[in-house]
Amino acid sequence: MKLASLFTDHAVLQRNMYLPVWGTTARPYSIVHAELAGSKATVMSSADGEFLLRLPPLDAGGPYTLRVWTDDEEVVRKDIMIGEVWLASGQSNMDYMLSSDLSVEKELPEKDRTRTVNLEQAREFQVRDASRVRGIFIPRCASGCNEKSVPSEWKCMTKEEAQSMTAVGMWFAKFLEENLDVTIGIIGCAWGGTGVEAWTSRSGLMSDPKSRFWIEYNDAVLYREENWREDPLSDYQKADPGNKGYDQGWAAPGFDDSGWKIMHVPGSWILQKLAGNGAFWVRCRVDIPKEWAGRELTLHLGGIDKTDVTYFNGVEVGRTGQGFDTMHWNRLRAYKIPADQVKAGQAVIAIRAYSFLFDGSLNSHWKNYYLELGDTGKSIPLPGEWRGNAEVDFGVLPIPDVVRPECSFGCSVWPGPSKPNTPGILFHSMIRPLIPYGIRGVIWYQGEHNAKWASEYRRSLALMIRDWRYHWAQGDFPFIQVQLAKYLGDGKPGPFDEGSAWALLREAQEGVCRDLPETYLVTALDIGETNDIHPQNKKDVGRRLAQSALYHVYRDSTVTPCGPVFEKSRIEGHRLRVMFRYGEGLHFQGDEPKGFFLAGRDGVFHPAEEARIEGDSLLLSSPEVDIPLAVRYSWANDPDGNLRNKADLPAFPFRTEGSRF
Repeated sequence: MKLASLFTDHAVLQRNMYLPVWGTTARPYSIVHAELAGSKATVMSSADGEFLLRLPPLDAGGPYTLRVWTDDEEVVRKDIMIGEVWLASGQSNMDYMLSSDLSVEKELPEKDRTRTVNLEQAREFQVRDASRVRGIFIPRCASGCNEKSVPSEWKCMTKEEAQSMTAVGMWFAKFLEENLDVTIGIIGCAWGGTGVEAWTSRSGLMSDPKSRFWIEYNDAVLYREENWREDPLSDYQKADPGNKGYDQGWAAPGFDDSGWKIMHVPGSWILQKLAGNGAFWVRCRVDIPKEWAGRELTLHLGGIDKTDVTYFNGVEVGRTGQGFDTMHWNRLRAYKIPADQVKAGQAVIAIRAYSFLFDGSLNSHWKNYYLELGDTGKSIPLPGEWRGNAEVDFGVLPIPDVVRPECSFGCSVWPGPSKPNTPGILFHSMIRPLIPYGIRGVIWYQGEHNAKWASEYRRSLALMIRDWRYHWAQGDFPFIQVQLAKYLGDGKPGPFDEGSAWALLREAQEGVCRDLPETYLVTALDIGETNDIHPQNKKDVGRRLAQSALYHVYRDSTVTPCGPVFEKSRIEGHRLRVMFRYGEGLHFQGDEPKGFFLAGRDGVFHPAEEARIEGDSLLLSSPEVDIPLAVRYSWANDPDGNLRNKADLPAFPFRTEGSRF
């Protein structure tokens, strides 16, 4: 007998619902029994031995033992908790690990808020009260097959285990646990750079004429044997040709790097126009104090996109990733430097980074780059001007988008196994093995990939949500989205961009909430970073998701679920009055209003020079607009709007003209 792979020791099962338990027996048509916390159920296995039973609902509690048996065999799972289970899915901002989240620093005592804050202490603070948070991480898989299991298991979120889990999901769970007083289980299932179509099933995509084309195109390509035998990455990735820089002395402390270019670390050597994809070296010099000599050090580095080999005074002290490995682009590095290598005076740190597609960078926050003396908390910051040079420069390797004129959806590269943007592939490889595990709902952080096709996102995301709800067969479970944070990208600089694709996608995210029941939205607009698509502050994202869940799902009316939401507007002479839901306590952060633009009959938008708060509404006017007919707020990739409510939550961006909502 085998149970489905999600049923491991330490699992969290959803309270107050009939609990699906499934697996296979050794013999067909076996009578299968299950027992958990005194609750029992019985069913018969099918001709191929598969079974699915549902245990009667249970209240929160545990730990319990799950026992499943037939006349011939038995499986037992221990330390099972009954609580609240949420699926955390999307792309890289949901995949972003807790170990990379620095928002905890502001929670530390004032004496510890220094430029060289001990991050290990910070991370311990993050999970110190999370003893009733558990998680399971679903490894990336784009096999192109209908997978039935996942190679993972539930973990109790100790300090060590939590670091490799989704930061948004962990903060969400922690805030829920504090308010609900039950165990929270998070299923982390995300993949950076993926579109919503990849997360939708074949049958779901076939149900919509606009997405059906992609399935037909997949079928026209994937029947050929070579698509399943050839290296799926060979078309657009180049293998590491070998470390030639080390042989030239580039790691050695005495090497003369004065002819190398200046690189600002952290940062992207591609965006700084120093080189393209390939092997890139960076070096910096650091003065080691006398009292540090002969003592073990730890070299802390941010995420390196994609793999690295790191040296201290010419000796390798650590490496992360190999080959076409994409798992470590945002994983913090911590390399031990043995005591016998630590001498007083000047030392050289050299890093060979290798990037075979997408960006090439030493990324993450500047606070992640420092040299630390043992566990004393004493450290030397390392960000700033380093010296960089390309060992191998392939130029910026293109990742072509295949967009057929018959369909406005986008699909990255060609469909096939190991290509995660193949429509339907992530549903069948990563989501399908989870169904029908009992869940309360889904938190979803995705959309950056789909910004190129923002006009279709409202339709395509709604299709995916309906698809998941259909396959899970647990009704319209709650689905809470994160609205995209501000990020300039390839948008127009400044607070207003009438053609902003990200503004359109944010509008589409809100539109999905109007189209489908039990679908909600929180915004991360204000906590984004102009030049980083992966904002560091995931704690506030998790908190806002928890507030939405507490209000909408757990019916806690004392919580404000979100910031002000545009409701309606009306013309009052030369002014336009705008009214909001959740607008109690309206105010402008920093006092001076920002982000409002008005247009009259000519359709030309001008900044609103008057923005006066009256209760839960605003009066807007501009001397350039005689009769204001339309207003847009925070309408740009990287806007600067500052309207908030009494809970200090930011207003959602909106437009009153031409909206389909």
